[in-house]
Amino acid sequence: MAIRHRQTFRPTITSKFLGDEQPIIYLNRATGSDANSGTFTSPKLSLDGARLALPSTGGKILVTGSTEANFVSGFADFSTGDVTIEGLNGETWYCERTLTLALGGWTSSGGGIYHRAGTTSSGSLWYSNLQDANGLVTILTQNTGTPSTPSAGEFGYVTNELYVHLPGSVDANSYTFKRASTNYLVQASGTCKLTIRNMIGSYSNGSIVQVTSANARLTLENCDLRYGGNGVSDGAASRVICRNVYSYKQTNDGFNANNGSWFLYNCEGAYNLDEGLSPHNACIINIWNSYFHHNGHGGCT
Repeated sequence: MAIRHRQTFRPTITSKFLGDEQPIIYLNRATGSDANSGTFTSPKLSLDGARLALPSTGGKILVTGSTEANFVSGFADFSTGDVTIEGLNGETWYCERTLTLALGGWTSSGGGIYHRAGTTSSGSLWYSNLQDANGLVTILTQNTGTPSTPSAGEFGYVTNELYVHLPGSVDANSYTFKRASTNYLVQASGTCKLTIRNMIGSYSNGSIVQVTSANARLTLENCDLRYGGNGVSDGAASRVICRNVYSYKQTNDGFNANNGSWFLYNCEGAYNLDEGLSPHNACIINIWNSYFHHNGHGGCT
């Protein structure tokens, strides 16, 4: 059963009406440069470049020209102001930050294990374009005990040598691999009130999106979060609002609630290796019309 992307909440943004509300920084993955000023005709290229162009009071970042192959580079921490990030006129935009291995170059060690020269760091997560039964990419978890002989679905690392063992012991030379290179893609910290719309965020060693301060606020609307540690998480007694958010195939939880007040409207957490929704500590969770299913250790536990 593949994830279905709902289209029930996708506000249309007409940029000419926004100038009187907040400053606007444009980000264009096709024509942008972080040396540009951030206007419509001189757009920024990266999310952090757009963040640095905002005043401390915040503003809007409008994204265009982004595709799955030409994604917006993540790892941006918003700490002040009232900030909205969304696709121009409701356009879907893609965000990730990864390192990619070139196709091929693997040598068989036997037993479905392949190795090649490469580097990594502890806790890194490797992914391949080998799809599972649900049409999602394969996650490889790290084997640190016997890294040169990983089991199916694992990878290992020994002194500049990578080892992978794909499910079904298939030939690694037929697939590409990505490694998440950051611990989050977008973060709300300090006193920031951050709203993200229309984003498909992929690949993170930590959470795809997170809020880390009790004085920060996070709102996600019509977003897909996939292939991270958690889809969205809080690290303090903050407020998290999710409307039409899909969080799937995380190595931990789809929605990782720790201390904050959460409001989940029409959300879905599925195919995560731990739980779809995982409440902890003194968090408060309000749920409407949401689904948590086909997870490794429970839907909402």
